[in-house]
Amino acid sequence: MAYDEACCAIIKHAPHLRSLKVIYAHNDTSSHPLLQDALINAKGLENVEFWEGDDAGLYKEVEMGTPSPRNDLLRVLLAHHSDSLRSLTFPGRMPLLKDLFCSLRDTTPKLHTLEFRRALSPELIPLFVEPVVWKCAPYLRHLKIYLCAVHAAQVATALLAGHFGHGLETVTLWMNGQNSDNQFLRPPPKLTWAGAPLEKLDLDHFAQFEMECFASFPTRLLIATRIESAHFAQMIRHGAFPGLQVLSVSEHWCSSTEFKRDLLNLEEACEARSVTLRCSDVSNFLSDKTTMIRPLERRCDCGFLNGLGPDYSVEGKGA
Repeated sequence: MAYDEACCAIIKHAPHLRSLKVIYAHNDTSSHPLLQDALINAKGLENVEFWEGDDAGLYKEVEMGTPSPRNDLLRVLLAHHSDSLRSLTFPGRMPLLKDLFCSLRDTTPKLHTLEFRRALSPELIPLFVEPVVWKCAPYLRHLKIYLCAVHAAQVATALLAGHFGHGLETVTLWMNGQNSDNQFLRPPPKLTWAGAPLEKLDLDHFAQFEMECFASFPTRLLIATRIESAHFAQMIRHGAFPGLQVLSVSEHWCSSTEFKRDLLNLEEACEARSVTLRCSDVSNFLSDKTTMIRPLERRCDCGFLNGLGPDYSVEGKGA
């Protein structure tokens, strides 16, 4: 209670507060009414991040409806500040409730940046793939989705159809799909990218059929990690990702003798297209830390890429 009171006092005496990071324990079931009241009066809030303080452990499923201060505080923000919110980030494994997801989709017209990690549970997938344009579509510029629930073709279809608008500049997709996915499903051929080329497309943990779902996306910078290396090199050779100027893969391509032939094929494909190829230490590649070698939030036990690419650990975990 004393901690809540202190936080409330800070918020109350910070009338120009624009950004807020909320860190809560995974097993915290309190609704924190004092913080709710304080947030109602935080009229200047634009950027909010919700972090689970103990999310560094092994991934565990969390049931929909599990009490969470994140959901309670988010409900307050959407009820009182939906028109002013510019950036929302949802790391952690606590699922969004269905009504909050719909409210987020339908009542936040000025969102510029939106990031989901495991907050999109399987129960929300039907809502995610509905042909509904998000309220923030005209303003949204940066979208990050990390999950192993939505089929790659469904994500690609939503993006191509403009559900998130046609003004996106960066798209980051990690841990996309499941072993049981239909490997023959693709976005409708009639759908094409309607906006300007992306400044950056970051694809991680993609099988062959998943990568093919995004081959038509134009982008200037492509970051590709944990992929099937031989197939990916062929995709680049045959013109995937039109407008590509810079391709960044991890330094594992250079350090692994096992994948030396794939690297040579990739180098030739890039040279033929005048694409700059970078084999980088992606643990500290970008200032916004959107690409890392072994981030805990990207742990996955599926192991379906074992032996198919230089980035994937032989244990099938934590790569």
